[in-house]
Amino acid sequence: MANFSYTVTNIMGIPIRINISILLMIFLLIKNFGASMGISLGIGLMISIALHELAHSYVAIKKGCRVISIDLILIGGAARMAEMPEKPIDEFLMAIAGPTTSAVIGLALFFGIPDSIISLPPDPIPFILIVLKYIGVINIGLAIFNLIPAFPMDGGRILRSALAIKKGRLKATFIASRLGRVLAILMGLYALLGSDDIQYILLLIAGFVFMSAGSEYKYVLMQEEAKKNKNNENPFGNLFNQFKEINNFEPPTEEDSSDVVEITPPPYEKSKKNKKASIFKDK
Repeated sequence: MANFSYTVTNIMGIPIRINISILLMIFLLIKNFGASMGISLGIGLMISIALHELAHSYVAIKKGCRVISIDLILIGGAARMAEMPEKPIDEFLMAIAGPTTSAVIGLALFFGIPDSIISLPPDPIPFILIVLKYIGVINIGLAIFNLIPAFPMDGGRILRSALAIKKGRLKATFIASRLGRVLAILMGLYALLGSDDIQYILLLIAGFVFMSAGSEYKYVLMQEEAKKNKNNENPFGNLFNQFKEINNFEPPTEEDSSDVVEITPPPYEKSKKNKKASIFKDK
């Protein structure tokens, strides 16, 4: 999917990339709201997701992490980072930044624009205000959905940061990732029972959540293994220790040559030296 993503702008040194799968989302919005409203809501949704991810990225950069890019795809958005904050408080601040930004934008637009605007004729100004009010609802939805305490949602990272204080990062990740997979299964079942177009998007989101939840645990597991074996040449530590033994093999010295067995035709003498000795002995 990354091969079909294109950089549209650069903010804080972070490339903002849009995947062509977004076109499907805009098509569904046009189908349900009409061309003008659908395109406007699609643009508003992409901007909302970008701001959400930029909030994560800003805190991550302040905590010393490098953000590679922000990708906007059919099922949402993701800030690709070279590393994640490992201190619980740092991860909490980074995770909460996105939903907080979405909630502030959503509440400001929803309550700042009166409901009576919807009943006005669709002139340019009322139309723009109606779009902004809907975008407010979208942002509130983004905040609520991302606060679900399961990976890969922000709520899962908030939960991990709280559990990691007493249970450690690995066990906390295991709990949050399993909750993420349970959520994905429930979302998938709900999507399969539906019949409209939105259900197909929900099914894709469920699949993404299921795979991402498992990948997060495997990633942290490798990190923890690497920490335990940080003095080893192999960064994967105990996962590949058998190769370390092979690399440390040293050929036997002359003093140990008596222990070297040479394979020869029967009667399989132990060494040439011993073979000569046995010949003279027979004579």
